[in-house]
Amino acid sequence: MGKREKPSERKRFSVSTLLRWIAMAVCVIVMICCGIYLARLALESRAVKQENQGAVEQFVQQTPSNDTTDPAAESNSDGESTAPFTVDFASLQAACPDAVGWIQVSGIDVINYPVVHYTDDSYYLNHSWDGQSSRYGAIFMETANSGDFSDCYTLIYGHNMKDGSMFGGLKKYRDQSFYEEHGGTITLCLPGETRTYQIFSVHIADADDEGVYTVGFAHDEIFGSFLDALKQRSIYDTGVSVSAEDNVITLSTCSGEERLVVHAKQFSSIPTA
Repeated sequence: MGKREKPSERKRFSVSTLLRWIAMAVCVIVMICCGIYLARLALESRAVKQENQGAVEQFVQQTPSNDTTDPAAESNSDGESTAPFTVDFASLQAACPDAVGWIQVSGIDVINYPVVHYTDDSYYLNHSWDGQSSRYGAIFMETANSGDFSDCYTLIYGHNMKDGSMFGGLKKYRDQSFYEEHGGTITLCLPGETRTYQIFSVHIADADDEGVYTVGFAHDEIFGSFLDALKQRSIYDTGVSVSAEDNVITLSTCSGEERLVVHAKQFSSIPTA
């Protein structure tokens, strides 16, 4: 007669088998949930990009440029400077009264957004430029700054999205070779004017950095010293000088618990209709 299996052995076998099946089921459920989550993120990213592209097509008109020396402007047939792109601000501000400008950054095509200004800095952290609830937020100006960009130092914020949208693409400027290849220019179209800025410093700052996130400067010695300090903090030397007479914008985005900041000084202004 064959050897009988003891009841205790059958029990151990049954329990261990059950535990293995439970573990496998949990793994499958986790994989399915992760897949659904990643698919939702991909669909959300695609939808946001399509919406932003729709806004670009609706409000922005690019000006073809053959000028390789100045990416900020070209000359028309009369030899006058023209803006690299124009924005239909009447239509844009009808759709979003908080819109005060439109920003593009050389080498980062995805940064092509309206800039908004509101009385509460937290609002556009989770709302798109047209007021829709969105974890992507919007590109927005510091509340304490003047909405017409008349301050000598202006802060502009945007999320660091993993898909590179919003200000996620700014991390490319941590690489000096990227800066050298793409020129480091920021174009800001405002109602009646298009400004071009040159990046002079790229660095990491603490979220509570009292220097970087201070507004209310004047064109004086204090401001000059402040700009010199920002240039000294740059990850690499851009070769761009800066002085107290300059108007400066700072683009800021999250980088873990710190902030990646890009400072640029204005070097041209072109009137637009």
